[in-house]
Amino acid sequence: KDALVEWLPQLVGIERSVALRLSDGALVRARVDEDHEAQLTRDEMTASVHYVRWDLTPAQVDLFETGPVVLVADHAQYAAEVTLGGDTVAELAEDLRHGG
Repeated sequence: KDALVEWLPQLVGIERSVALRLSDGALVRARVDEDHEAQLTRDEMTASVHYVRWDLTPAQVDLFETGPVVLVADHAQYAAEVTLGGDTVAELAEDLRHGG
């Protein structure tokens, strides 16, 4: 609980600071799920759970599938990158290909 009290005020707007970096270097920004947008960030504090999605073109899905794919957070208060593992990319690529 103490970590939430500390971090949630610092992470206002985090949902607009998440992206996928595809193998061609392109950053594809996350889009906030419309059904949850009003519940997310207030001016003074963000929510602890965010629902986001990515709109990828067919060509971007091809790049995603062949990897590497890096999940990027570039918020002023929290910057991190992690390369998605092969199993994760394969599962998500299946969803992207078949609307899962």
